[in-house]
Amino acid sequence: MDIKVLKSCVVSNSIPNFLIFLEKEYFIAHQYLVGISNTLGKDIKYYTNIDDLYLEQDKNKFINVVFNSSNDIDDACIDSLIGASNDNLKIVLYSLIGVDSFSGKYKKYCVVFDKLDNYTILAYLQKQCKNNNIEVDQERLLKLIEYCDCNMSYCMNELEKIICLGQKNSNLLINYMFNNGL
Repeated sequence: MDIKVLKSCVVSNSIPNFLIFLEKEYFIAHQYLVGISNTLGKDIKYYTNIDDLYLEQDKNKFINVVFNSSNDIDDACIDSLIGASNDNLKIVLYSLIGVDSFSGKYKKYCVVFDKLDNYTILAYLQKQCKNNNIEVDQERLLKLIEYCDCNMSYCMNELEKIICLGQKNSNLLINYMFNNGL
């Protein structure tokens, strides 16, 4: 499933019962989880073990996120998760492995959250600065992105530190961060 299709599903409240999130950019994947949670009015509950999900009594009250950081989930396990999901039970398999690891019949459930480029992150950071009435020069934001290895989660973590201090002109503050370590 394309990320744009997922966005329209979230906006129109027609969220599939089962999804596989393939995460290369945690920040964006998490934003979609929060969007799904808000749309459905359900909290998110995380599992690292599928058996714990099956034992959960109140699983219909949550968006159930199962983490899979390796190839330990096989086709039978995925079939079981798909079979368990329904209009009341939403399941997201959150995986760090690539889309090629899933057989063809599961690709329709996969949503890939690719790493963002510098300028997409820059635009988002600038928007956050503006929304919080903070001024940081573009060159400093680009340097922040570079220091954070073009990782949106790391960039937002550092920017939130600046926002918390509430200085309108935060160029000196970000220079201090660069000189003394992020």
